[in-house]
Amino acid sequence: MPLATEDHLAIHELIARYCFAIDHGEPEAYAACFTEDGELYADGRLRGKGRAALAANIVKANQQGLHRRHWPCNALIEGDGNAARLRL
Repeated sequence: MPLATEDHLAIHELIARYCFAIDHGEPEAYAACFTEDGELYADGRLRGKGRAALAANIVKANQQGLHRRHWPCNALIEGDGNAARLRL
């Protein structure tokens, strides 16, 4: 069963929350975009596992004065009723 329209909309909302939280340096809001055991892979490497580790990445970036701007476009969302994959 393909993803429902509501699922697509919820994923787009999650993308927006993710980008806003990371761009504005909000660790807790950023970590809340993931499940408790969520993992972030970037450039083929594990960048954090679990909300505490993911939030710590943003705290560290804030301490280093790193600022980001995300402009997500061309979101490709694939999946079924049980799982989805997002590619940007």
